[in-house]
Amino acid sequence: MNEIEREAYADGPVAGGAACLSTGDRLATNDAPAPRKALRVRLRRSMTGETVLREILRECADQIAANVEVVWMSDDAEGPHQLRVGLRRLRSILAMFADIVRCDELDRLDKESRWLAKEVGELRDLDVVRRVVVDREIERHPAESALASLASAIDTRAVARREALCLTLVAPRAQSLLHDLTQFIETRGWLLSMKLAQTTQLAMPVRDCAYRALEKRWRKVVRRGRRFRILGDEERHDLRKELKKLRYTVEFFADLYKTKRVKPMVRRLKKLQNIFGALNDAQMARTILESADLASPLNLQGQRAVGWVLGASQARAEVAWPDARKQWRKFKSTEPFWR
Repeated sequence: MNEIEREAYADGPVAGGAACLSTGDRLATNDAPAPRKALRVRLRRSMTGETVLREILRECADQIAANVEVVWMSDDAEGPHQLRVGLRRLRSILAMFADIVRCDELDRLDKESRWLAKEVGELRDLDVVRRVVVDREIERHPAESALASLASAIDTRAVARREALCLTLVAPRAQSLLHDLTQFIETRGWLLSMKLAQTTQLAMPVRDCAYRALEKRWRKVVRRGRRFRILGDEERHDLRKELKKLRYTVEFFADLYKTKRVKPMVRRLKKLQNIFGALNDAQMARTILESADLASPLNLQGQRAVGWVLGASQARAEVAWPDARKQWRKFKSTEPFWR
């Protein structure tokens, strides 16, 4: 980052107020905040649907703001990951209540959250390919210099992407999202004077609200997996996203049910998500490693490493797929704990 850019963003992000740090400065910073994982929102059966919506939105907003500062202040790869998780959880809860609280501002916040998640996702995807896909091959074949060459090329691209993301996070668009989201939550921006039925819907007992949300997510997952054996890459990706949304919804409302009833579904969801995650890593590795801006600067050794890594990751994905079918059958047989 040059000096003009430093001066332009000297006030730092709303989340932290620190000056934007170069990669070298971030590496030298010892007091950078730790990545902020999602916290459990404690629910009580006496709550209304609106109270639950507000509490969960607050938690999502806190996670997002905290991890904006983490990305700003450090090179910890967990920062972009948790920032993207926070944005996804936010969009999940907005979608969950959309039929009750849909308004222009909610739609705008959802659109802006999707945009920022995409910006963050580009860095997170590079981190995953480097630390999960490529590093796995380096550990198995430490003497293979071509793999080190590929890792170095990914690192160079990730540094540039991180610097660009820092600028994005302190630019007006991202800062407006943080500000407007907080305002939307604290002023109950979803209230619509012309929507007469909304008051009754917002006063819905939390258990009724949970039932509607969980049932909706469950049915979408089952529908996406209807032809599980012959799912193509795009269909697998869509199912993976629906599984993630169901997992968030289960986590949001878990406090309302007995733990022993919730655990079987959570356990099977995790197993399925791990398998689909490996499949997604292979597809993501192909997209990144075959992109022109990464592949073209590589020497012959680097190009050879790309082929090596892609072949290995694809082989692992194919081996994992039969287990996915078995885990899917177990998951479908799990009794929905909210019924």
